[in-house]
Amino acid sequence: RSVFGDSADTNAITSITINSGSSSGTFKYYDTKADSFTFETSSKNLKSDFTSFTVNPAAPSQLVILTTPDSSIAGTTSGDFTVQRQDVYGNAATSGTTTIDLSSSSATGVFRDSADSKTNTVKISDGNYNITFKYKDNTAGAFTITTSSKNLKSDFTSFTVNPAAPSQLVILTTPDSSIAGTRSEEHTSELQ
Repeated sequence: RSVFGDSADTNAITSITINSGSSSGTFKYYDTKADSFTFETSSKNLKSDFTSFTVNPAAPSQLVILTTPDSSIAGTTSGDFTVQRQDVYGNAATSGTTTIDLSSSSATGVFRDSADSKTNTVKISDGNYNITFKYKDNTAGAFTITTSSKNLKSDFTSFTVNPAAPSQLVILTTPDSSIAGTRSEEHTSELQ
């Protein structure tokens, strides 16, 4: 949300008045979107002027998981998760270094950094705002992946690990015995 304000910062304005005997007028600008803007001053019968103005992000206040792979297969490493450090207004925040703790609701999950090294943390360095990581789990299921850091609001996402293709046939149950000339009780086998 952007607003021009009077010099006392009490009223929203769309124009300023330069009084007789004065050669200038002042205004203030408020915006929640970090970006570069061009301001134009114009008045009937006068040449217009332009100036550039930059609104920088506020201090980091939250982590946001921007992208999540669709799913992975048990025993394989996922594609990239991307987490972003943001200010309270949702702008990418580049100031400072942030260490992000990674956790999973699965006890068997393992995180990997961009160098494919096993890790439980990733770090966004000063001047940057995004970092990626990967996830590997040998257990199939739907899990919650959480990113957290001291003094920042955490974020989480659901992630599914699908079973790998069957690699063996396992006999789960078999009766102890049967009598000659009769059918046995059921035997149960399962693909795993």
